[in-house]
Amino acid sequence: RLPPAQGGPRRIVLDGNEALALGAVSAGLRFVSFYPMTPATTIPLTVAGMAERMGIVAEQAEDEIAAINMAIGASFAGAPSMTATSGGGFALMVEGVSLAGMTETPVVIVVGQRPAPATGLPTRTEQADLEFVLHAGHWEFPRAILAPGSVEECFHLARKAFFLAETHQSPV
Repeated sequence: RLPPAQGGPRRIVLDGNEALALGAVSAGLRFVSFYPMTPATTIPLTVAGMAERMGIVAEQAEDEIAAINMAIGASFAGAPSMTATSGGGFALMVEGVSLAGMTETPVVIVVGQRPAPATGLPTRTEQADLEFVLHAGHWEFPRAILAPGSVEECFHLARKAFFLAETHQSPV
């Protein structure tokens, strides 16, 4: 038998959504709203699990339109805010994204990318959500789009998203 390991580095096991939630909380998140949509649902649920301890309001909305507007309203009132969805839900949020851009309201929007449209992987794969997010909205307004490539990047880019949103007063 091997003796128990002594000392050594402490490790934490996370998936990308959990890392993103922790990154948002570490960046000062105070309000998260969402309508459950796979694969993004576990992001706000992770935040909701620590909301009381961290002084965060987590709200499940009746639809994606309400979720984006809640996040914008909370941000407009001064609370660093985020919403999380997937491609189809983001399509419903575009008018709200335009509102945030026009009113220069910082808000972080997580779009959990699915592997493909409709039936997904069995028929074809693509990364069209990135293209859609890049051009979504009415009018021209600044936005930043961050696409993590690892679990560790999910944490760091979530933090960066909040700093960019606040610095540039725009949706990220």
